[in-house]
Amino acid sequence: KKVHPLLRVDDIYGGVYSPGDGTIDPTSICNAYAKAAKKYGGGVYENVAVSGIEVEDYKTLGGANARRIQAVLTSCGQRIQTPTVVNACGAWANEIA
Repeated sequence: KKVHPLLRVDDIYGGVYSPGDGTIDPTSICNAYAKAAKKYGGGVYENVAVSGIEVEDYKTLGGANARRIQAVLTSCGQRIQTPTVVNACGAWANEIA
């Protein structure tokens, strides 16, 4: 908000601010994110398609119907149990969502 007061940030979980730099190397930042994810117990799976996402239905405390992620299914038959998925598929994001 300090940098750009008109920017809506209530749905942003993180970002990179580099005031002295006009560009960023996408490969390096992607590698840094992958390294940090692995450091904190996350996983990075490359060259594997997502074939499905398992969810379970539940009721919120207010009684509304909701779904939560249980696992990701891959094209090679692996089931990756996880409560969180980051859809970073770019132009193909809707195929996963």
